[in-house]
Amino acid sequence: MKRLGTVSSIEGNGKLVIRAAEGFASGSLKDMPHIGSIVMDQNVRRIGKVSSVIGSVSNPYVIVKVAKNVSFSKLKACLNQKLYVK
Repeated sequence: MKRLGTVSSIEGNGKLVIRAAEGFASGSLKDMPHIGSIVMDQNVRRIGKVSSVIGSVSNPYVIVKVAKNVSFSKLKACLNQKLYVK
């Protein structure tokens, strides 16, 4: 697993906005997470999938589409927590 970044906000449409970790902000496209990559929390529970990467190359954000089985209370617990990509 590789650290994806820190959850910065929860959107009402079932998506998370994640500030990408330093390693992803290196400016290299090969280091960016792939669309469709599985996103997990620190307990290796699936949170969702990467749906897009936005922002500048030096300060990217990752949009994660949340899995249907993840409750809103679990999402609130993820706020300001680190998430990982498989």
